[in-house]
Amino acid sequence: MNKIDIDKVRKEFEKYKASYWDFRFQETKVKEIIGWNNEVRRNSSNFAKGFSARVLIDNSWGFVASTNLDKINKAIEKAVRLAKLRKKEEKIEFNIPAGIKDKKETPQKVNFADIEEKEKVRFIKELAKTGLNFDNRIKSVIVRYSEIIESKNFLSSNSFIEQNLARGTIRSSIGAKSAQMKKKNS
Repeated sequence: MNKIDIDKVRKEFEKYKASYWDFRFQETKVKEIIGWNNEVRRNSSNFAKGFSARVLIDNSWGFVASTNLDKINKAIEKAVRLAKLRKKEEKIEFNIPAGIKDKKETPQKVNFADIEEKEKVRFIKELAKTGLNFDNRIKSVIVRYSEIIESKNFLSSNSFIEQNLARGTIRSSIGAKSAQMKKKNS
């Protein structure tokens, strides 16, 4: 996954001398394999990324969000312009907590990347086959495998938090037909 140049972002914010600012960046990668009976019906990967910039200047907030990582500086500049548009009649009291620097990761017994895609597909097909062979009334088995990997960064005037998350799921749906239903429909 791409990484943001945190020092560059911090310098861009600091040149505006804001009372407070924060920047959030997130990347999400999703892998999905769907098996229906003995065949794979979907095998896809999706990737999304985006960021937001928020700034407090002269008692006024400005906020911008985008998916265009090439325009981070322009987005910060726009957030500053938006903050400066508002009349500064009332004072905003804002208590800035002590800074935090932290990194958290989801512990994984096995990294998703360490399992070859053909092994994941074989496993999905095997689960569907096992479901179909379990009972002759079972006519349809759908097995859905998904893995989600997220990287989140929070950077502010005084904090930096990095979070890496990994989640995996396997779900199954089974369709069956009984002998009683067959007689009823005849």
